[in-house]
Amino acid sequence: MQRWFLSGERAEDYEYGIDPKLKYQGKTCMYLRPRVPQPRDFAAVMQMIKANPYRNKRMRLDGVDTHLLDNMEDRPIQGTTDWRTY
Repeated sequence: MQRWFLSGERAEDYEYGIDPKLKYQGKTCMYLRPRVPQPRDFAAVMQMIKANPYRNKRMRLDGVDTHLLDNMEDRPIQGTTDWRTY
C-alpha cells in the first residue's frame, strides 16, 4: 500500500492493511485496528498526493462530508458491524 501511512498520537498501537476477503461495492477494503488490548489514543490512515495536477483547477469532491475531522471520541465504533456511514 504505497504512500499510505498511520498518523496519530499513538499510531504504534494500531495496524492497517488490505483485507482480501472483505469487499465493499466489489472493491477491496482497508482495515485499521488496534494491535494492543487498550490503545492509548487514536490513529488514522492517511495518504498524501502531489498537488501539481490540480493547481489552478476547481475540484468537486462528491460524497465528502463538510466535517474536516470527526474523531468520534464520544461514540467509538465497537466490534464488527455491517457497512455504515460514519
